Amino acid sequence: MRPLFLTLVTAASVVSSLHDDRRLRCDCHLNQVNYHQIDLTCGYNATSSQDSGQQPQIDCSKEIRGRVPRGYEHVPGAGLYKLFRTGRSYEQALARCRQDGAELAVPGSAAEARAIADIVRRNPAVKEAFVGINDLRKTGTFKSIRGTPIHSLGYHQWSPGQPDNNGPFGEQCVTINAEGRYNDNRCDWVFAFVCQRSLPFVLPAGYKYVPQLGFYKHYTTADTYEGAKKRCLDDGGHLAVLDTQEEAEEVIKYYDVNKDVTESYVGLNDIEEEGAFVSETGKLLTWLSFANWYPGEPNNAGPTGEDCVTLYVAGTYNDVDCRLRYPFFCEIPLPSS
Repeated sequence: MRPLFLTLVTAASVVSSLHDDRRLRCDCHLNQVNYHQIDLTCGYNATSSQDSGQQPQIDCSKEIRGRVPRGYEHVPGAGLYKLFRTGRSYEQALARCRQDGAELAVPGSAAEARAIADIVRRNPAVKEAFVGINDLRKTGTFKSIRGTPIHSLGYHQWSPGQPDNNGPFGEQCVTINAEGRYNDNRCDWVFAFVCQRSLPFVLPAGYKYVPQLGFYKHYTTADTYEGAKKRCLDDGGHLAVLDTQEEAEEVIKYYDVNKDVTESYVGLNDIEEEGAFVSETGKLLTWLSFANWYPGEPNNAGPTGEDCVTLYVAGTYNDVDCRLRYPFFCEIPLPSS
């Protein structure tokens, strides 16, 4: 295993203005790991440091963020799937799926089988693909890679005359065709294969998968910031936090569908400290690579100030009174592998 090299980076202008509960920005560099997989949260207790007369002790914690490689698509009620057209043997297919934090797909219902068959059907050059079912332990007793008998999976439709364990070496691994029917084949033969990443939660209605980012929903019924925040939490997520330009571009697309909405809450506020905008995931806005304010904003206008943030249809931020009611964006992050 290659060693991991972490580099803590602090800006002098930030350090000079630190006080109670203010967090330092941390950047980390990991050999051969994409930058958005790791978040570091750093902070120190200024009060205890001042009382003791010692230099502040900086603590950093690491958060592994979920990441799904390109090419996976969401099948509602099932999970994330990808067809690999580059053929592999059964064992090689198992290893390739594990590399993605996935496993060879195992249809647990007729609906899942239809979804996998549809993925195969959309690739006419692929006639059949490995799935995670075999009878390697006992000929004729087909089980999933997790050991579940095929008759207990909720789906076990074979092609006519199959399984037949044909040939002198037998056929102990299973493929699925474009009609969703199974066939036993030799494990050392090369086939396309389907990988599956299951979701550890039930996705609420209306959420859409944005590849490599997560699941998002645009609530067009207006609510206060606290009300919007609670709705997202009840869904198992949080008000959307636009970490990157890419994420902002994806969220803005919801305005193309909901054309009557021009402004919606996102997960940013400066409720605790004026001017220090913090995301619902605990990051200062200055840490994020997307911080696109509308000209003249934030201005904290009005007698009670403006401590919450909306995203305009033009892709710019505006600070608003948290008690005002707006539509809002929710985000359910990708699960970590």
